[in-house]
Amino acid sequence: MTRKTRSKQATRHSFIKTRWFKRASLHITKAEAGQVLGVPATQVKWIKHMAHQLCIVWENEKGKTCSSFFSYRIFPSWQQLLIAAIQSCQNLEELNSLGAVIEYEFARFNYPTEMEDLISHTLKSHDSVLKAAACC
Repeated sequence: MTRKTRSKQATRHSFIKTRWFKRASLHITKAEAGQVLGVPATQVKWIKHMAHQLCIVWENEKGKTCSSFFSYRIFPSWQQLLIAAIQSCQNLEELNSLGAVIEYEFARFNYPTEMEDLISHTLKSHDSVLKAAACC
């Protein structure tokens, strides 16, 4: 008798791993980073784009240099990228595939509530549009 080493369920992946977009198309600006950090863009010294996160270096209100890692998922550019991916789906099969990835994203990663609501609404709206187009 052999032991099962893998689940029969398909392996799920994040939006980044599934390559629904080119990472180079996601560019977080100093202004956007400053907005999320709550500091002026002029205090953001540099941003390093990494595979799954950003490293941001900024100057705090006391003039001290700070740095930390941030998920792409907290930035408005990420939201825009997801919405563009949803709207680019040409048929229900593509949209359902992307929908499964988004469902995994929401279950696995913390999203700002407003962002999650808007992405879900866009997904449902585009689903309705594609269903209406398919029936006629």
